[in-house]
Amino acid sequence: MPYIIAGVAAIVFAVAGFGIGWSQRRKSAESTIRSAEDEARRILSDAMKNAESKKKEALLEAKDEIHREELLSQNNFSLNEYVGITCLNYKKNTRTHK
Repeated sequence: MPYIIAGVAAIVFAVAGFGIGWSQRRKSAESTIRSAEDEARRILSDAMKNAESKKKEALLEAKDEIHREELLSQNNFSLNEYVGITCLNYKKNTRTHK
């Protein structure tokens, strides 16, 4: 009779141990998955912030380039006129000194 009680107790403890082990493994797996999901969210958030920052930087550079081009086109005539007058004055001065 003591062997039957010991056998039943061993089976009960084995089933209880299996249940506790399975529960702990499930909790560990859920924790690992939750941690990975949190890390993925953080990485995605950082990537979105970085992309937004680069987008703003590129937009600002494009606006600066457009502004430079507008200034050049507005001042192009003045610059050509200045260069032309300078060249004429140079030619005039070189001819009179000969």
